[in-house]
Amino acid sequence: MVFLLLMNNRARAVIEVDGRQHYADPNGKADTAAYAAMMTENRELPLQGHEVYRIGGHDLKDLTTATTMLTSLLARLLHWHGHQPLRLLRLA
Repeated sequence: MVFLLLMNNRARAVIEVDGRQHYADPNGKADTAAYAAMMTENRELPLQGHEVYRIGGHDLKDLTTATTMLTSLLARLLHWHGHQPLRLLRLA
């Protein structure tokens, strides 16, 4: 799952949620080819002017922990790019 944020000064941030398919085969065994493909993409996006922030699917398993982490990430990212503080909606 990928999200694109368009911010001040034409900054573009990609937030990518990585699931098992990014590093493992369908049986859950490590898949170095899948991981290499993900890393190739990860190198390409910044060269196209995107900031890339990857989040592991495991980070989103618990709603409370995920909400805290995502709220912090978005607040810090928006602040870094000079946006005024936003009141984020809580999805629960």
